[in-house]
Amino acid sequence: MDLKEVVCSNVRKCLDAQAISYSQLNRLSNGMISSYYINASRHYKADLSLSKFEESLAKVLNVDLDDLLNPNTEYKRTDYALTY
Repeated sequence: MDLKEVVCSNVRKCLDAQAISYSQLNRLSNGMISSYYINASRHYKADLSLSKFEESLAKVLNVDLDDLLNPNTEYKRTDYALTY
C-alpha cells in the first residue's frame, strides 16, 4: 500500500469513526479542501500535494497528522470522543 492509499484509508476510517460522510467533510472544510480532492480520496486517487492534503485533512478531522500517515492506525468511536 503506498502512502496515498494509507492516507485515504485512514481518512475513511476516521470518517466512519466520527460518523461523518464525505459530503459533510466537504462542508466542514469550509473550502479548505475542494470537493474534487475529497472525491478523489474517496476512490483512493488523491493527487494533491500530499503534505497540503494531509495537513488540511488532519486539521478538519481534528486528528494528528502522524496518525493519517500510519498504516496501522485504528480509529474507534466512543461516547465521549474519538480515540485512536
